[in-house]
Amino acid sequence: MVKFPPSHVSKYPYPKLNLTREESYGVDFVNLVSLKTTHVTTTIGYGSPNKANSYSVHGAALGEKEVEATRNNLGWPYEPFKVPDEVKR
Repeated sequence: MVKFPPSHVSKYPYPKLNLTREESYGVDFVNLVSLKTTHVTTTIGYGSPNKANSYSVHGAALGEKEVEATRNNLGWPYEPFKVPDEVKR
């Protein structure tokens, strides 16, 4: 039986993947890997209207204008580095 960190599976809607930390150490990792319905995709630079899914967003700063455009695109009205109280909970 392989033990794995539960933080990697805590947000999936599949019943076998919704486990507490204690429960996760009793699950056979091979069974989780064989769950073929799980498919995860990502978009590099998600939310950036002009650079998302492009090589230019990888390893480079967005720049002030693109940061502002991204914040507007995502509906994020907070100042830089401000984490709202509802997110902290």
